[in-house]
Amino acid sequence: ERQLQQLGSDPNWGVTCTIRMGSTVRRTADNRLMMRNCFRYGGDTAVGDRELARARKSHLNSIADRYPDLGPVEIVTTWGGYVCVSANAAPYWGGLAPGIFASVCCNGVGVPKGTFAGRAIAEYALGRQTELVREMMTFPQAANHGLGPLIGTATSLRLAWSQYQAGREH
Repeated sequence: ERQLQQLGSDPNWGVTCTIRMGSTVRRTADNRLMMRNCFRYGGDTAVGDRELARARKSHLNSIADRYPDLGPVEIVTTWGGYVCVSANAAPYWGGLAPGIFASVCCNGVGVPKGTFAGRAIAEYALGRQTELVREMMTFPQAANHGLGPLIGTATSLRLAWSQYQAGREH
């Protein structure tokens, strides 16, 4: 009960950092605290025990930094997922081929961006020129990294630099 009071009176909230690769923190209606702040290049797409242990440690440190009066926190579950990152931090949105549409690469903020972009791509696929569709059409398209075999090393260095720049927000 004391720990819940430290999180404020609103039982359902979320914050996404404005700094690229900063943390996203959410409190859910069932009183869970969700933290997202670990990134690595996953060319092999596997998330193993080592990565999960690193993420768990990072999450515990971030929670302790944000809520020093919270005390010891138990992490019930740690999991890994995918984040698509483009060279220019822009999403890909539009038609791929006749009758095939995509809205992908939200650069780490998929919940808010993906919600709007997903709705817009559905409207676009139906031929509707809504305000949301027109707005999405003004954004730049995702730029290819163009790094070929260097993509893994270059992306890992870029992610490390972004996390360093995020500082305490990581």
